[in-house]
Amino acid sequence: MKAAEKLGLPMALEGFPDRRYDDAGNLAARTIPGTVLKDPKLAAEQAIRMVRDGEIVAVGGKRIKVKVHTLCVPRATSRRALSSPAASARRWRRPTSPWSR
Repeated sequence: MKAAEKLGLPMALEGFPDRRYDDAGNLAARTIPGTVLKDPKLAAEQAIRMVRDGEIVAVGGKRIKVKVHTLCVPRATSRRALSSPAASARRWRRPTSPWSR
């Protein structure tokens, strides 16, 4: 991130709604049980929290401020989310990015 800023390059900050984060704000290891969200409702809730509220809730319960421009949604997660009425029933504002101007 600092290198892109130093060079004046646009950069998109990416969030992962189907993954849990540790208390430092890093992605928690997949080897830790419960860190990969398979429930589309939980992934949708995390995506909304990231975009609308600008925060994540870490594995330990700590609320951490985040700024995301884009969400990484793996194919398997997106298939589950598209089949979930709960995911399509949510409303949230669209994040801004350096490329949407």
